[in-house]
Amino acid sequence: MECLKAEDALSQGIPRNSALICPWEHDPFFFLGRNEVVKTQDERVIALVTSAALQNEEVFYGYPLLYYVDERGTPLLAPLFVTKLSHRMEGGHALLRNEELVPSIGLQAAQKIGLRLEEISNLNRRIADLFRGELRAGSDLAEKCLNAVLEETKFTVHERVMPNRLANASPITANMGPGLYNKSLLFRAQTTAFNAHLLRDLSQLVGKKDLEKSGLSFLMNKLPIKPAPLPKEQHILLPFALDEYQASALRSILANSLSVITGPPGTGKSQFISVLLINLFLSGKKVLFVSHTNEAVEVVNRKINEQFKNMVFRTLGVDRAVD
Repeated sequence: MECLKAEDALSQGIPRNSALICPWEHDPFFFLGRNEVVKTQDERVIALVTSAALQNEEVFYGYPLLYYVDERGTPLLAPLFVTKLSHRMEGGHALLRNEELVPSIGLQAAQKIGLRLEEISNLNRRIADLFRGELRAGSDLAEKCLNAVLEETKFTVHERVMPNRLANASPITANMGPGLYNKSLLFRAQTTAFNAHLLRDLSQLVGKKDLEKSGLSFLMNKLPIKPAPLPKEQHILLPFALDEYQASALRSILANSLSVITGPPGTGKSQFISVLLINLFLSGKKVLFVSHTNEAVEVVNRKINEQFKNMVFRTLGVDRAVD
């Protein structure tokens, strides 16, 4: 559930009343080699943490910041790298700690500078390799990570990325040029409607006492399901195009009894599911494909049956939830 919440937060916009420029003169979470609890009495940070706790939101840290103006002329900020922070109040102080070993590319900034989803995935891998490498923490690591992004797409860097000397004290003004600035941001974000149904269902399952009687019993080691072993060389059919990451996920699903694949709208889930169902059918499996919406089922049903007649049997859909 935490992964789903983070996925939502990293892809959505950041409302002004949900964010603040950090009060610190250095980067306490990414590039300085620290994983310590940051303790502060800053009133703005306390207000943000308190509000996040009351509204069941997560707190995130982003650095450096992309400044740009949208199509309506509204100035906006988006962090290039993002991480989730644990947060709590104690003795009048806000306590913050980085929950991730490696920051992720901020999807809002990445999409604004023209990165495609596969490029973002590749960059996240490169950033992870840099953090796990032999680089000295600090400006060297920060510049290496920034250069990795600049190799994929070009944008203006107005201020050198210096994690030990942030420019948070200088104001953000309307006459700033679009581009990257040596500033850091705290923001809170709540789960979007994209994963709302799934998170609701998972929350309900937490309180269930009879899961051993359901199809989830094999997760609880009550009625273990032992799938037939797959051949070492698993050949897959690609009737519809998949990128290398989707193909890798497909192989993983075929080799394991449980897999979870998530992705925001427009990332090719319907196409991926269609390829998966066809390969499961060809390997002798029977599959039940369900969704919260009839439309999602119909898209996959139509896509498969256009190429493979009568492979999918579409049952009668309903427009209301059924217990």
